[in-house]
Amino acid sequence: MLEPEESNEVIRAMKLVMLDKITEDALSDMDDLAGLKFKGRMDYFRTCIG
Repeated sequence: MLEPEESNEVIRAMKLVMLDKITEDALSDMDDLAGLKFKGRMDYFRTCIG
């Protein structure tokens, strides 16, 4: 079993991967202006996750 600190790092990494996948998928369906705004929001979430 992982130590709590290791577990937190694994969860953090999983969140970042999922955020990247969601962002990539969503951007492929948006026009340029909406995509730019959405990417800015996702970058903020990425910063918050760490």
